[in-house]
Amino acid sequence: MASPRLADVPVTTPRALHRRWADVLEPLSADTRSLWLMWLRADGTALPLVVPVDQLPREADPDTLARLVEVAAGLRDEHTGGTGHVAAALCRPGHATCTANDRRWADELGRAAAAAGLTDWSLHLAAGGEVVPLVAPPWPAGDER
Repeated sequence: MASPRLADVPVTTPRALHRRWADVLEPLSADTRSLWLMWLRADGTALPLVVPVDQLPREADPDTLARLVEVAAGLRDEHTGGTGHVAAALCRPGHATCTANDRRWADELGRAAAAAGLTDWSLHLAAGGEVVPLVAPPWPAGDER
């Protein structure tokens, strides 16, 4: 029996999203900073598209993040009817301990998402061989959404 494509396996809990990022970003090491974007439909299945935005600066740039969020929200609206989730993963060198800089990235993404009217989004950090959540998706922890 053939295994289902990863995109066809629904992601319906924060824990499942965490595992999905670990699978997608394998191996979990980065030489430069990048932001990966993935879109989930309302049923938890993924669009067959994962986009890395490479060679980002160390400091979060509000204008760049605003443009990225606008594009991400536009793709979500076009391909999920506006009911999907935008999942992001910040990949960087170093250990997977959340730093003040990581928190600034999360805060700037949050501001950009709010300005774009995007409420269903999340952010994970991938570094040092690990993935850790920075901004949890707005779903119940143990229930399907």
